[in-house]
Amino acid sequence: GIDYASDGVPLYDIYSANLGITPPPNSPWAAINDNYGLEIMGHMTRICELPGEEFPFRYYLHDPWWINSPWYDRYDGAPSDIYLPMAVSRIDKRGNIKTANKFNILSIDNSYGDMPNACVMEPLPHILKAEKDAPDAPAPLVWVYPMREYTSANDKAALKRMNEGDSFICDAINRGFPLSCVTSTDSFLAHSEELYKESVIISPQPETEAVKNRLFELASHGIGVVIYGFAEELQKIGDRENVFKVELEESPEALLSALEKYGYSIRFNKKSKTAKPPTITLSRNGGALMLSAYSANTTTDTALRFPLGAPILCGIDAEIKDGRSIYRFARCEHRECRIFINQKDGVITCREAAPVSARYRRFIRLTGLDGATLYLKSEPGCECSVSRLQGDYTPSFEGKIEYINPELIRLENVSGELYFLIGKEGTV
Repeated sequence: GIDYASDGVPLYDIYSANLGITPPPNSPWAAINDNYGLEIMGHMTRICELPGEEFPFRYYLHDPWWINSPWYDRYDGAPSDIYLPMAVSRIDKRGNIKTANKFNILSIDNSYGDMPNACVMEPLPHILKAEKDAPDAPAPLVWVYPMREYTSANDKAALKRMNEGDSFICDAINRGFPLSCVTSTDSFLAHSEELYKESVIISPQPETEAVKNRLFELASHGIGVVIYGFAEELQKIGDRENVFKVELEESPEALLSALEKYGYSIRFNKKSKTAKPPTITLSRNGGALMLSAYSANTTTDTALRFPLGAPILCGIDAEIKDGRSIYRFARCEHRECRIFINQKDGVITCREAAPVSARYRRFIRLTGLDGATLYLKSEPGCECSVSRLQGDYTPSFEGKIEYINPELIRLENVSGELYFLIGKEGTV
């Protein structure tokens, strides 16, 4: 939208012209001025439709034009600009989740023509891990983006709407709105309702009746829908259950407030009024929720509560306060979440443990539970169970266990320590 409104770039027409090109990669602006919102938002607008089947991920390693090597002097050796843009995904017309499948580096040599080995080797494991953890299912938030409609717009009001709308999403991402999955309106109309059963749909004011009616249809079946736009235009849309309208004239934090209606609470406790909140992406891989974050200010606390409860990230301690899990993120975080807890207060530690068993492939150890209700999500196709006895890996649990499905367990009134056991693939 910004490309077309400000520079007249008809991206949809270019993609449709059979030129044998790939779309632009993600921007390096996040490295230059911490604007991850612009990088993530802009990248999604350009990949919701493609001229072929490929789209790239670009990593800003060196720069031949200016004397800087971003891994050291822009990223501080933190892989934020790896994990966040590589958490970006698109949903194609067939409903398949697609992630970057080409790798660009800017550039292999620095301004002096040097190619220092350490600067290559240090980020490489993070690039490989981000590829391993790439999204394989629709994210909790999915942006329905009207690329074709925006490209064909020809009046001043439409140009203003698309420019302001994209800027609104950019600012919202910079304020912690965890958006990283996109699909075009044309693809969205071809998708089944089942695809969005665990997602909230984010959409600008619909440009066509077909898109509006489809959004309302999904909302009537219990799927959350957030629509943003100018106040006078949003008033023309009839109020519907599960549809929340956000005015562009409001602060972009209004999108975070809208998510609370659907069970996603993301709040920040900043120690300085000028501190920028973490930029967060939420994606899904292997049945788990994957959280990646960039903290411009590492003194800020992030309090989370999602539909199943407070998310418990593996490998990091969480303070539980008023039912939310509170984290103080490092400069960069990339964490797996398979456990959601409903507990008023306490400190929860979640760490991987050695299975030491031929039957199980993973043990996840939880401590600090106090009358908690938990949801445990297994890996697809893997049997899961729980154990209360430290040192005894025979599954045993005297509380109430409900297998909601083979890969999701609900436990009630759990205190103390618990092992979450995940079996080998194909054991369900």
